[in-house]
Amino acid sequence: NGSTTTTNGNGSTWMTADISGGGSSPGSQFSILVGDTIYFDADDWFDGHELWAYDSSNHTSWQVADINPGSQSSNPGYSGMTILVGDTIYFSANDGSTGNELWAHDTSNHSTWRVTDVWNGSGNSNPGKFMSILVGDTIYFSAHNATFGIEMWAHDTSNHSTWLVDDLGTGNNGNGAGGSNPGIWLEILVGDTLYFSANGGSTGHELWAHDTSNQSTWRVADISSSGDGNPGRYMHHLVGDTIYFSATDGTTGDELWAHDTSNHSTWQVADIRAQTGAGSYLGEYMSILVGDTIYFDASDGITGTELWAHNASNHSTWRATDINTASGGGNDNTDPGYYFSILVGDTLYFSARQGSQDTEPWAYDTSNHSTWRVADINSGYTSSIPGQFMSILVGDTIYFDAIGGTSGNELWAHDTSNYSTWLVADIWPQSNVGSVPGQHMSMLVGDTIYFDADDGVNSRELWAHQPA
Repeated sequence: NGSTTTTNGNGSTWMTADISGGGSSPGSQFSILVGDTIYFDADDWFDGHELWAYDSSNHTSWQVADINPGSQSSNPGYSGMTILVGDTIYFSANDGSTGNELWAHDTSNHSTWRVTDVWNGSGNSNPGKFMSILVGDTIYFSAHNATFGIEMWAHDTSNHSTWLVDDLGTGNNGNGAGGSNPGIWLEILVGDTLYFSANGGSTGHELWAHDTSNQSTWRVADISSSGDGNPGRYMHHLVGDTIYFSATDGTTGDELWAHDTSNHSTWQVADIRAQTGAGSYLGEYMSILVGDTIYFDASDGITGTELWAHNASNHSTWRATDINTASGGGNDNTDPGYYFSILVGDTLYFSARQGSQDTEPWAYDTSNHSTWRVADINSGYTSSIPGQFMSILVGDTIYFDAIGGTSGNELWAHDTSNYSTWLVADIWPQSNVGSVPGQHMSMLVGDTIYFDADDGVNSRELWAHQPA
């Protein structure tokens, strides 16, 4: 079923399932692996976007459930929530009568059911649009209803109870306006305590916490006394007991802040762009933790957007590298990680721009501080835009989508052990646009990469590549 392509002797590539005969767009809303089986949304052109599955062990695919009967879509995973609890997947879906609500599918007994109706009637609660996190057996998630607006809710998967955790926001008018928008920028679990961004009404979006053991909720810090602190808008990481995050105090712009959860102190770590009101927008494109050091993109207002670092153990902050050494104007921004970033051993691999257009894969070795361009896939001053849709590490090799000079956007690979880079498969060989692999989904199952792609014949379906 489908075609097979082999490139450079580096393994086989094939279409695993032709769900619709005209493009099912698998994984456009969500995809999740349970055992050997991938669960995802897909459109078979009869039932709309519904819940499907592909068993990688026996190569079978099937519709799991038609939640919204008829040709209308239930759009499973539409609001961004997909959580696995034991054998059960919890996700958002719309059955056509109760709106977009919380649903579940038990993969062991194949049952599917609506978990709760947060916005009674046909209104959309859009569970998990801003946050969804599992604490023990309980899912904490953002949800919307007519009375409270968007607030934090919880569902205990062991006893099937659902409740409003807290009403932090104000200004609700009975039509769902207002709410605190919990988790819109940040959500992170430290022990039993969930830290999240929320709008408490009078103080704007700031850092809050909820202790799941005693059900208490409090504002952790009012970073910007004049408006929104927007903690975590661009990045956040937990290092030991301390949360590092981007935030603005209303004076210095978005910079690096920290909160020590053990002693409850909050402080600005670094003002990288030291001009009043102008932030460095750190972590807008990438942020990766390597040991005690956070690597992220930032702009100091002088050398453009480059790769920076902060060592949490010795409290130092520095520009790690200056790839584009030009200064002034708009072309000095390297924009590291704009399309992808991934850690392999001690080395960061990421997309970066050198010059006005040439975006290619680059690398930075955190052990010896060396920087180099990995490959010039689309030679000259034309960008390959590596990793725009997918980047997956298999052993020492990174697989990613990129635009070649003649092949369009196809599947490429870079072996970090021998520094070789090659076109893995030209799935749509007649197109200079390419198959655009991983536009909606990509995941590794065992030693096989599964992703969506368009071969120009069957349109966008589920494909696979097995490295040699």
